[in-house]
Amino acid sequence: MAEEVLKLQLQNKDLFERYSVNRNPAFYTVEGQLERMKKNEESQGEPRIFGVFLTGSHELIGEVGLFKIERTHASSCS
Repeated sequence: MAEEVLKLQLQNKDLFERYSVNRNPAFYTVEGQLERMKKNEESQGEPRIFGVFLTGSHELIGEVGLFKIERTHASSCS
């Protein structure tokens, strides 16, 4: 899975970097993606990242990130 995420990041690097923070070169390695996935799995708060896959082929085509997660009786995020 880390290889698929890395491929997505590299294919869309120019677009993603227009809208996100500056990335360390290590981010664009399999090891960097494995670390990112590990942190996401261990996260109890924010941010949370989820993959978007094509139905049928299960090809990774994007990611959805949830930020500013508020854990209250009426939980919300943006």
